[in-house]
Amino acid sequence: MPKVTVSIKVVPAVEDGRLHEVIDKAIEKIASWGMKYEVGPSSTTVEGDFNEIMDRVKELARYLESFTKRFVLQLDVDYRSGGITIEEKVSKYR
Repeated sequence: MPKVTVSIKVVPAVEDGRLHEVIDKAIEKIASWGMKYEVGPSSTTVEGDFNEIMDRVKELARYLESFTKRFVLQLDVDYRSGGITIEEKVSKYR
C-alpha cells in the first residue's frame, strides 16, 4: 500500500472541563504509534501505510472508551497512487 495521510479528529461527548483531557489522551496515543504526525488546531494528521493506520484507528477507538463512552472520530484520508506525505502537502506554506 502507498503512504497516505490521515487526519483524525476526536470529538468526545464529555462535559467541557474534560474535553481537552480526552483529546490530549488521543494525541498521546497517536504519538506512541511511531509514525510521522502533526497536531493541528482541529485534528491530528498521521502519515504512513493505509492499512496500518486503519488498524491503529481501531485501537484508538478502544482506548478512548476508557475515558468516555461516546465520541465521534472523523477521518480524512488522502490516498494517492504512489503515495503522499505531509511535507508534500504543506511545504509551500512553511
